Amino acid sequence: MIDLFEKLIVRNKQHTYRIINAVLLFVAFVGTLALIINGSYIKQGYEIAVNSISDRDFFAPDDLINEIATQRLIDEARNEVSDVYNHDSSIDEAVIEEIEGFFEELKSTDFEEDFLDSTAPVGITANIFISHQQYEYLMSLSVNDYEQFRTSILTITQNTLEQGIRSDTIDTTLTSVRDSIMVLQLDTTGTDTAFNIISSALQPNLIVDTEATERAKEEKAAEVEPVKVLANQKIVGEGEIVTDEIYALLDQSGYLQKNGFWENIVQITGVFTLLIVIFSFAIGYIFIEHKELYTHTNSVLLLFSLYALVTVLTYAMHALPYVFVPVIAFTMLAAILFSAPFAFFMNLLISVITMLIYRGDLSYLTYFWLCGSIVSLTLQLANDRNKILLCGSLSSVVFAIVMVGIQMFFNIYWKNYILSYSLYAFISGILSIIICIGSLPLLESAFGIVTDYKLQELARSKQKLMRKLMLEAPGTYHHSLIVANLAEAAAYAIGANPTIARTGSFYHDIGKLACPMYFAENMHGSNIHDSLDPYDSAKIIIAHTTGGEELAKKYKLPPVITNIVREHHGTSLVKFFYYKQCKLAEANPGKIPQPDESDFRYKGPLPSTKESALVMLADTVEAAVRSSMSKGMTEKEVDDFIKLLINDKLNDGQLKNSCLEINDLDKIRLAFLEIFKGMYHERVAYPNQNNKEK
Repeated sequence: MIDLFEKLIVRNKQHTYRIINAVLLFVAFVGTLALIINGSYIKQGYEIAVNSISDRDFFAPDDLINEIATQRLIDEARNEVSDVYNHDSSIDEAVIEEIEGFFEELKSTDFEEDFLDSTAPVGITANIFISHQQYEYLMSLSVNDYEQFRTSILTITQNTLEQGIRSDTIDTTLTSVRDSIMVLQLDTTGTDTAFNIISSALQPNLIVDTEATERAKEEKAAEVEPVKVLANQKIVGEGEIVTDEIYALLDQSGYLQKNGFWENIVQITGVFTLLIVIFSFAIGYIFIEHKELYTHTNSVLLLFSLYALVTVLTYAMHALPYVFVPVIAFTMLAAILFSAPFAFFMNLLISVITMLIYRGDLSYLTYFWLCGSIVSLTLQLANDRNKILLCGSLSSVVFAIVMVGIQMFFNIYWKNYILSYSLYAFISGILSIIICIGSLPLLESAFGIVTDYKLQELARSKQKLMRKLMLEAPGTYHHSLIVANLAEAAAYAIGANPTIARTGSFYHDIGKLACPMYFAENMHGSNIHDSLDPYDSAKIIIAHTTGGEELAKKYKLPPVITNIVREHHGTSLVKFFYYKQCKLAEANPGKIPQPDESDFRYKGPLPSTKESALVMLADTVEAAVRSSMSKGMTEKEVDDFIKLLINDKLNDGQLKNSCLEINDLDKIRLAFLEIFKGMYHERVAYPNQNNKEK
C-alpha cells in the first residue's frame, strides 16, 4: 500500500512537471513569435518620409532594380528620338494649284472696284489676300514681266515644297523664301508682293507618322539597361535626404513600415516555421543531454526567466549598437548556473533568435556566436567567484579583437568607427561580467539554485559550520572528508555533479554536533551506548538526520545540501541496535516483546538525487570497509564487501528514487575501491636502524 502511494506521488509529480514545462514552452514560443513579428524585420519597419533626413545607413539586402532611375533613362531615350515625318504630295499640289489659280483669277477678273470699296486686303483665292498697292504693282507689269514674275513665284514655291515644310519650322522656311525672293532683285513692293503670295499659300507638307515615331521610341527605350543597386550597396547614408527615388528603393528593400497581418503573412509564416525548428532542436538536445532539467522545476523556471529577460531586452534595445544586446550575459549565467556545454548550445540558439528580434545581420550572428562560445568555454577555468572577473575581463579583450575583425571583414576597408565599435564590445563584456556577478546571489536565492562556486565556498574549512564540526566532532569531520572523496570519485564515474556530492558529504553528518560523543568515530574509551536502552540509542542515532536538517536551515545551507543531510540514510534500518533489542527479547521471552522494525528505521525520505544516493553509499561503506581493510582484508574481499553493502541498500529499496541505473552501481563500486586502495595501499617496510649494514 505504501509503495502504491509512493508511485502515485511520483506519477503526480511527473504529470505536474510536464504541465509546467508545456506551459513555459508555449509562453516562450508565443512570446518570441510576438517579439519577432513586432520587431524590425516584419511589422515595425522604419518610419521614413520623403524629404526627411535618414538617421542611419541603409544597405540593399539583395540586388535591386532602381525603377525610378531606369524610367528616367527610358524617358530620356524616347525624347532623343525625333518624330518620323511623311511627305504629303497632295499638299504640294494644293499649294501650287492655289498660286496658279491666284494668277489666273487675277488675270481674268477685274478687282479694281473691290479695292476702291475697301482699304483692307482683298482675297483673290481662299488663302491669298493682297493689298491695293500690290494689286496695282501686278497690274502695272508687262505681259512678259507678269509671266516671269509668275514663273519665279511657282519655282520658289516648288523648291520650297520639295525641301519639306514642318509645322514647327514654318518660320525658318519663310525666312528661306524671302531670301530666295531677294535673289530676283525686285523692288520693295515686288518683293513684298511675291512673299505675301507664297507665304499665304504655303502649308506644312511634312506630316508626323505617329505609329512610326512611337515604334522608333520603343526601340530606343528597349536599348536602355536597367539601373541596378547591388546587394550591400548603400541606398542612403546617415544624415542624407530621402528623395522619392531613395524612398522607392527603401520600400523595395522592405525597410518601410508595413501594417496589417496579411501584408506580412509570408514573413510571419517563415518565422513560425523557423521557431518550430529551433524550439524542437532545443527540446531534443535538453532531453538527450540534460534530461534532469525536465524534473527540476526551479531550473526550468530559471532558464525560462533568463530567456524571457534577454529576448525582451533585445526588443527594447533595438536602437542601440548590437554589442549591448545582453546575449553574452545570458551565456555567462547559463555557463555558471548550468554547465559550459549547455551554455555553448544555448548561445547559438539565443544568437539566432535575438538576431531575428533585433534585425541583425551576418555580422551580428558571427559576433555573438564567437564571443558566446569563447566565454562559455573560458568560464570553465574559473573555479571560484574571484576568477570570474579575471576570465571575463580577458574575454572582453577578445570581444574587442573579434569586433575589429568582423567590422573590417564586412566593411571591406578601414573606417574610423571600427575602433568605436571595438570599444563598445569591450565595455559590453565588462558590463556582462558585472551583471553576471551581481545577479548570481539573487538568482541563487530566488530559484533555489546552487552554483559550483557557492558549493566550493561552502566546502572550505574556514566556513563556520565546518570549523564547528572540526573542533567539536573531529572524528565525524575526518569521516566526512573520506566520504567526500568517495562520493566525488563516484560522481565523476557516473556523470553526476561531483561538487554537490563532495560538499554534501562534508555536511551530511552535521546533525551529530548535538551529541557527538554518542557516535563511534568520536568515542574515546568506553562505549556510552553500553549503558543505554537500544530504543534510546536508536532514537539518538536516528535524530542526527532531522537535527542536521534543522542545523542546515539555521546556517542557510542551499536546499540541495539540506536534502542530502536529510536523505543520506533514507529509511535504512539501524541494524546494530535493532538486533541488540532482538537478542534482549529472545533472552527475556514474555517480558520484553519483539521490537517493531519501524522504530529502528530512519524517517527518510529516500535519496531523491544521484548525489544524495552517492553520499548514502559512501557513508555506508566508509566505516565498514576502513575497519575491514585495517584488519588485513584482501582487495578481492574488499571488493566483494563493497558490492554486498551496495546490494543491501538496493534490496532494501533505498535507491529507487535516486535516478541511479543498475550499471551505475558497478561504476560506483569500482570508484570506491580505487579510493580505498589509495588510502590503504601496502607500504614498503623501512629497515630497522639496528640492522643496518656496518
